Amino acid sequence: MPGGAVMSRHPEITLVFVRVRRRVMPAPRLVLLRPRNADNLGSIARVMKNFGLSEWVVVSPNPKLLEVPGLNRLAVKSGELLESVRRVDTFEEAIADCSWVVGTTMRLVEGRRRMTPRDLATEAEARNDERWALVFGDERNGLGQDDVRQCHALSFIPSSEEQPSLNLAQAVGV
Repeated sequence: MPGGAVMSRHPEITLVFVRVRRRVMPAPRLVLLRPRNADNLGSIARVMKNFGLSEWVVVSPNPKLLEVPGLNRLAVKSGELLESVRRVDTFEEAIADCSWVVGTTMRLVEGRRRMTPRDLATEAEARNDERWALVFGDERNGLGQDDVRQCHALSFIPSSEEQPSLNLAQAVGV
């Protein structure tokens, strides 16, 4: 597979990062809304480094979130990304300079189309926005209604009906 990607049961899953790695489109800013678990942030830093991503913002009212013990535990060789993450208080701050905002959710939202990762990659490439964001909700509840309303588009990751919910760091990796 091109770009060194690994095949999976869902070939569309690897497509987004294959295209980002080949720099066909600008890489997204990852926006994490209200994350709860420091281990997830460490894992996200690691997966970002795996795929050459560097821009991320954590939306959290907790100013000490990025200082909790365990943050570095899973960020193997990715400590510089933990140092570069920007923390803001509101979703609006995180996306203020983005011309396209895509939220990730498994929920069906009436009147809103949900794109697969393949559809998302195709759309992002066609749009060629200078700055765009890929938004992930918290580990427990995902994106809320107000969060979804601030997104221009929605995306979901096809998964097994037996366990459709992915860990936050796993979802970012897809």
